[in-house]
Amino acid sequence: MITLTSLFLVCFLGGMWIDFDAPIFWAIATDGEVDGRPWDGGDLVFALLGTLLCGIPLGLYFKYVFRYTRLEAITSRHLLIRFNRITRQVYLHRPSNCGGNLVLPWQGVYSDEVVGQRLVLAWLAFDNTSLPFPTVAFVGKQGSCLSDLHSEWEFIRRYMDEGGLRAVEKPRISSQLPLPWPAFTAQFEALGPFLRNSGPLTWLGCVLISPAFVIVGLSHWASLLLCWRPRWPRIIREAGQPGKAVPAFTTVADYPPNVQAQLLANAHRWKLRPSRAPLNSSCVGKRCG
Repeated sequence: MITLTSLFLVCFLGGMWIDFDAPIFWAIATDGEVDGRPWDGGDLVFALLGTLLCGIPLGLYFKYVFRYTRLEAITSRHLLIRFNRITRQVYLHRPSNCGGNLVLPWQGVYSDEVVGQRLVLAWLAFDNTSLPFPTVAFVGKQGSCLSDLHSEWEFIRRYMDEGGLRAVEKPRISSQLPLPWPAFTAQFEALGPFLRNSGPLTWLGCVLISPAFVIVGLSHWASLLLCWRPRWPRIIREAGQPGKAVPAFTTVADYPPNVQAQLLANAHRWKLRPSRAPLNSSCVGKRCG
């Protein structure tokens, strides 16, 4: 819906300017006609006002809102997770504005299985990592029952602890291309168990609101088309190969100084410490008089 709203705003305002104001500016530049008559000062005033009415909302959108709407468009298409049983590491691939790539230890990872959700993998602050904040990754598809989530976790555990691909069945590789059907099937992951146990009235309701499903699916597909395929850094792709370097675990020192200050100032919120919280923690990243 964020992508749909953003596209509607940009296309509506841009289309208004192209339909009404651009022909007037073109007529002025080429000394042509507007609606079959020579242009005059009123046309120029109308075009300037129209440009302001379209340009100001677009300018405010790109200055203050685009940074949030781009979380679904013009960014990495997928959030990836990679397991390396040789280096005993787990890699998270995320856009830089969402924390960037992380290198985390396999040893000590927590797993949680909640029906209707994806498999949850978690690393707690100052527990099995040196990071002052917890990290959570949602893996696989939404599970309609605990057995599906448990099978997902067992697949990962056996791969990492019991011999790699020889210990598990060969997984099915899904495409990372922006195909249309994943954009539509994602809507029904959570609805599947509900619809299987519902009566005909519920199915009739779904048919009646099916145009909304189509609009959301097309918007999701549009956001996929506006994103690019993520690519792992070379050091992670080659990790575990003979003679290749092993990536260092992510620490707070890998972040910019201003981000480090904010992370450390809020570290006491994630883990109990014997000392008191920093006195100036509320001023980090803000203007305090």
